[in-house]
Amino acid sequence: MNKNKKFDLGVEYHRLGNDYYLIGEYEKAIEHYTKALELCQDFPETLFNRGLAYCKLKDYHRALEDYTLALKLNPKLVPAYYTRGLVYEYLGEYENAIEEYKKVLELKPEHDGARLRYKYLKEKLGIE
Repeated sequence: MNKNKKFDLGVEYHRLGNDYYLIGEYEKAIEHYTKALELCQDFPETLFNRGLAYCKLKDYHRALEDYTLALKLNPKLVPAYYTRGLVYEYLGEYENAIEEYKKVLELKPEHDGARLRYKYLKEKLGIE
């Protein structure tokens, strides 16, 4: 299969993954995102979306892996930092969460969610 066909097919699997995600079929979404990534490994959005699906299934460690890989491909993917911060909170890793929110605010100072979570965690931990 030539490179353009692989890319086009990867995009279609990504879109199908999105459709399954939207109807709450998270396992099928993961399956389709994975097929997209097998065809085109450099889709940070696909990795991010698969991470979201893993989060819905409470598979936080796999979600973290996907967010980290997505950020290696696109270090300015703000939603990946923010969502990684949320996952760290779920796991009780508050210092890591603070660092993620800090990174979000460096890239996008107007991000209200990150600002609120950052402030909340700093107060919770007694950090100035």
